[in-house]
Amino acid sequence: MTIQYQGGTDAERWARIIEEPGVPGNRVLAFKLMSANVPNAAGIADKGRVQLNAYDVNQIRAKEVRFKTRVFLTPDFALLRQMPAALSWLTISEWWNNPTWTGQDHPFRITVNVVKPSSAPGSALNFSVKAQTADPSTLEWHAALWTEVNSAIQVPVGQWVTLEYAFLEGDASTGRFYLAMTPDGGVRQVIFDVRNFTHHPQDPAPDGITHINPAKLYTAKSTIDFVTQRGGALQVFWDDMSFRLCRERSDENTSACAPLSFD
Repeated sequence: MTIQYQGGTDAERWARIIEEPGVPGNRVLAFKLMSANVPNAAGIADKGRVQLNAYDVNQIRAKEVRFKTRVFLTPDFALLRQMPAALSWLTISEWWNNPTWTGQDHPFRITVNVVKPSSAPGSALNFSVKAQTADPSTLEWHAALWTEVNSAIQVPVGQWVTLEYAFLEGDASTGRFYLAMTPDGGVRQVIFDVRNFTHHPQDPAPDGITHINPAKLYTAKSTIDFVTQRGGALQVFWDDMSFRLCRERSDENTSACAPLSFD
């Protein structure tokens, strides 16, 4: 596990283990973005990134992954609802099968985002998930292979929730990507249960996932600036992480590989 920024200084972004505000003795992993820190090809910072990397787990090459964490989006996230435009990506986790930077022939990723589908100020924040393939020669990402937005569940802001992820490597009929959310003191809700490709469709021999960003805060400069110009900052707390990588898949009705279960 490592933390990656891809440039910048502590005045622009940071990751720290801090004491949870108002809860003495409880230490959490905190990510914060105050301004863009990721430079483009012209050397101009146009994105912001703080992420937890679980990379190069080649000894496992997981066919199944389970990840569980408590998450708290601080109240400044509510400012995003006032944006006079749609928000298409603010990434909170990303799953690579395979990455673009390792020279493999079939790049593929699944990205989980906080989005604002409507351009109307005051509209809701929701969760989205999408899968993409990339051209291995240019590393350019193609249009989404599949995508879902859950417009029925709003993203909780200023409240602790538990997120449960599950990834099963497979094709259009056997692949599965799952995300459930339980607010503290609330009812568990399934946000996504996608049955589709979780590897590149043209990969003749999928061999398991080796690179994951289980926790991530990554978005455009314009999104960061909208919040900071109104006196806020994008900040996320993470706590009580449980992470399991499995060489083999569980079957449809068991969780022999990992402690979390599908509902």
